[in-house]
Amino acid sequence: MRSVFFWRLVLTLAVAMLVAAVVMFGGYAFLSRDVYTQIKLDELQSSAEAAGRLTAEYLANNLDEATFGRLAQTAMSHENGAALAVNSEGRVLFYADALLQIDENLAESYFRAHLGQLLAGGSIRLDRLTAPDGRAMLAAGTPIVNERGEVLGAVLLLRSFKVITGTTTRMSVIFLWMAVFAIPLGMIGTAWRVKTVTEPINRLSEAAH
Repeated sequence: MRSVFFWRLVLTLAVAMLVAAVVMFGGYAFLSRDVYTQIKLDELQSSAEAAGRLTAEYLANNLDEATFGRLAQTAMSHENGAALAVNSEGRVLFYADALLQIDENLAESYFRAHLGQLLAGGSIRLDRLTAPDGRAMLAAGTPIVNERGEVLGAVLLLRSFKVITGTTTRMSVIFLWMAVFAIPLGMIGTAWRVKTVTEPINRLSEAAH
């Protein structure tokens, strides 16, 4: 009878631990993706602002075209992204693409509404922008404004959402493996702890009989 009680208690605790681990894993997977997405958007927004300052220098004739092109290639290009810089009339000043695989005219046409929003003085921060081929992207954009508040142009940066899914998937796998090892160890530790607690009670019960 005592043995049945002991193993029922161990089984109940084991099930409770398993349910807690599943809930924690689900919450972790959801929150980690959301938090990591915001971190990457913050980074992308900072890059867009830096690219905007660089483009402003070019529009102010402080950089020649060749120098601007070299610096923009370094500052805006990304192996999983695309960058588009335009002047106030919407003319493309710089375009780099390792993500969309389309030419600058098609890119300007596809993102015309977003560029229009930027040229109107707004900013862009999107965690799910759809690419022409249906893929999800991160997007951050900033207008280029002079000291008088006039909009001189805009910069739009894009990143593949695979950057998020790839990283969070690896983190989730690591967490899952930790749970796979932790749960059995926790069950063993729980069983040992329950046994040490119930053993004196069992001995007293046997003595009473």
